[in-house]
Amino acid sequence: MVAAPSSSRLSRRSVRSRLSVAPVARSPVLFEFTYHTARVGYVGEAKPKHWIPLTVPPSQYATAATWYRYLSPLIQQLFTALVQDPTERRLIVIFDTGLETLRLWQQALEQCAWDAGAPAVSVLPALETIPMAFPSLKDVLIVQITSQQAFCLAHAAGQSLPYTFQSVPAGYHVAVKTKEYTSTVKSEWTDQMTYTWLNHHNPESLMAAILKCLQACPRSIRKQVIHNLVFVGEACMYRPDLRLRVAKHLQSILKRTAKDDDSSTLKEQETPLTRIPKAFNELEPLAGSIGVVETAPYRADLLAWAGASVWASHVHGLDPDSARFQWTKKPESS
Repeated sequence: MVAAPSSSRLSRRSVRSRLSVAPVARSPVLFEFTYHTARVGYVGEAKPKHWIPLTVPPSQYATAATWYRYLSPLIQQLFTALVQDPTERRLIVIFDTGLETLRLWQQALEQCAWDAGAPAVSVLPALETIPMAFPSLKDVLIVQITSQQAFCLAHAAGQSLPYTFQSVPAGYHVAVKTKEYTSTVKSEWTDQMTYTWLNHHNPESLMAAILKCLQACPRSIRKQVIHNLVFVGEACMYRPDLRLRVAKHLQSILKRTAKDDDSSTLKEQETPLTRIPKAFNELEPLAGSIGVVETAPYRADLLAWAGASVWASHVHGLDPDSARFQWTKKPESS
């Protein structure tokens, strides 16, 4: 464990994980859906067994029938990859679209799972379960950066605080200005990345979302959550330096330090320094408390899986029928 940070130094903290957690008896199947990948395995395992690349999904305005045609063969493919009879175990599905997902997508997914034979389905947001990957952390600020969007959510005393939730179109594909569906890796840092992730004057930037999330937190927990910044998502794999760039820039904003930057792009380990907007003046005392959690042994893009796996294993071990799963079952035919 790294010592608490000084006013001029960021804390990079290591925490004990639950990597060794073992599957519980008759543990449910776990699916994870991201923008371009579906993962499948069992609850209680540290990582998925199989990855399946996704084709371009239907429009967000698609009908339930369109979603059903898209999801049905995919659900069958996931069960086949796992060599698992769908009728034998319940199914838990996590998604990376914030705290809510498209209603018609969820309805179609549940119907596909029921038609495949799954006895019950639970659909949960990954943001709610990510902290469970690190049981020693009770107060955290989750920063999830997917291919398309970025989300922030604070957790205190082991519980999520939905009123702190922030969502911005600051995903990796936005930052690299590409509409390509497959993952694209850019090694150089660009002005577009700065604007998308670091420029707090851009109301749709990641930095603006983090500041607003902190501001929404009760004053009594702000210091604790900013000390445990957890970065998760595919963008953190494409840009391993992203989390420290964001943390250093956040610190520079809160310290209200001004510096002229003549370069149009950022060099490695550099961050632009600017003044904090008046709206966030109350956050200035937090500058010396910023800390970034080291996510090893988990990969940043697999933290959502690990958290959901540990959470579901714990709850399922206590009560397989727990209301926390919000199981849905196929309606009986009239």
